[in-house]
Amino acid sequence: MSKEQQAQSHLKKSEECLKTTMFKWSPDFDSAAFESKKAADIFRSLKKYDKSIQAYEQTSDNYLKTEVNGAYNAAKCQELISQCIKENTGLKTSKDVIKFETYAENAGKLYEEPAPDTAIHFLTRCVTGISNIISQAAFNQSPDMEYVTQLSRTSLSLLVMAANISKRDVTRGFETAKIYSDCVKILLRLFNISDDESHLSKVQEFQRQRNNVQASACVENNSDPAKFGNFASEMVLVALANDDFVQANRIWQGMTATGQIQAEITGLRSVDEQSLVGNAVRASRDHPIVNKLLQAWDEDDGPVVNNILKEQHFFKQFETEYVKLVKRMNNLPTGTGKFVEKMNNDLANKEQHSFENEEAGGGGNVSDESDDLC
Repeated sequence: MSKEQQAQSHLKKSEECLKTTMFKWSPDFDSAAFESKKAADIFRSLKKYDKSIQAYEQTSDNYLKTEVNGAYNAAKCQELISQCIKENTGLKTSKDVIKFETYAENAGKLYEEPAPDTAIHFLTRCVTGISNIISQAAFNQSPDMEYVTQLSRTSLSLLVMAANISKRDVTRGFETAKIYSDCVKILLRLFNISDDESHLSKVQEFQRQRNNVQASACVENNSDPAKFGNFASEMVLVALANDDFVQANRIWQGMTATGQIQAEITGLRSVDEQSLVGNAVRASRDHPIVNKLLQAWDEDDGPVVNNILKEQHFFKQFETEYVKLVKRMNNLPTGTGKFVEKMNNDLANKEQHSFENEEAGGGGNVSDESDDLC
């Protein structure tokens, strides 16, 4: 008997398990799921993916009707279907990506209640695989932006689902914050490729959510809040890249404050969170550098801003997408700064006044010489 015949035999047994007789009043869903799962595994080993997916779907339906671990086992089948789609198609088109996303989300939803850890791990692992595909597709000489955008949307959708599961437990704050950071990096990569500024407003939303979950975890667990100096700097960079100095300044003031809560700007929602974050940012090495950057920007001091952002080492050690963001910024101040401008104006006025005095003095000497001649 060939392997395909074995698979068909298991499917036939599965159908028989669902039948009822005079002495068998209810279907045996456990046995049916067991047989159809065997068939699906064989089809997958033979790379007959359509038949494998169909058998896994049948297995998933049967598991959902069982009493023990039904949701978990059904989720595993949905996960296997998503793997079959990836193996079969390589996710080379937007249609393949959407189909993969559908089954991955189904698996995440079914894993959520019985095994939240498994759900988070599975969803983030899916995104890691998609990120590798994006890296290859996005940096071709002429990338297919529709395809890259769909890959990015799928990644965001799966990460948001993972974050929603993770943030239910406050002690997972750092893990949830990392998921939101990954969302930010995906959007920044899209912006760096497409120059679509609408992505930057979404970046700021995820940054605020990241602040909230990590600050809550720090307050709850008395964890180290040192990372907030870096978080605040990243928020300022995004606002400046969006050509919104006013918002950048408001973000910095909000993140360094220790009393006043500005949830719509910082994402922080309690006095304890605000105090903890404000003190952490003030004590960070980011504080003097970003202060100087914003002051120079406000004074239209192009050379100082350019030196801080693009010549000094500080911002070059940020995450890759932030480094690319800084490199691409073409809206830097072009002036020489208010202090230098004032010095130049004072010097020009002094020269003008000196010239006028010389002219007046020169005219008087000519008159005196004429008098002497007379």
